[in-house]
Amino acid sequence: MKQGQIQGQVFVYILALIIFSAVLLYGYKAVKQFGDQSEQLLITQLTNNIQTQVEKIDSQYGSVDRLPVEVPERFDKICFIDTREGCMYRPTQERGFDCIGNDFPVEEYPFICDAWKDCTGENMFLVQGNSVVGYNIGNLQVKGGFFCSNVKIPKTEFRLKGTGEYAEISPW
Repeated sequence: MKQGQIQGQVFVYILALIIFSAVLLYGYKAVKQFGDQSEQLLITQLTNNIQTQVEKIDSQYGSVDRLPVEVPERFDKICFIDTREGCMYRPTQERGFDCIGNDFPVEEYPFICDAWKDCTGENMFLVQGNSVVGYNIGNLQVKGGFFCSNVKIPKTEFRLKGTGEYAEISPW
């Protein structure tokens, strides 16, 4: 065996290792991207489902409907706030609160309070630890100004009640 052949085999092994690593990296990225897209699809279905139900029941005074929602597993809680008054009405310190309602835990959900103060129009929030993602799901009324519900697998259920102008949402 000549010395040139040994050096050639090392080159083949290194090239095979590089190709294997590239295929492995590409496969990991593809699987991760697929998972991210499926979660985004689930969130889109969630918001569309709630918007459809809210639009359907808001004008039906006194109607009550069960709203099952499937929240992606990575989220801990789903929260709703009342934004009916828009930006024209904001309670002041003299009235006893500066964010949504007297019982709102500002320390626990500062991003939700900021969204309400900044008039973003977002009235549904998906919470994962300190991370919060907000969505606008239509004409929603929330008793007490807000509520949060722990996510239950496979589905979390809410109660929608038509008020003639808004859909009132509450835990089931």
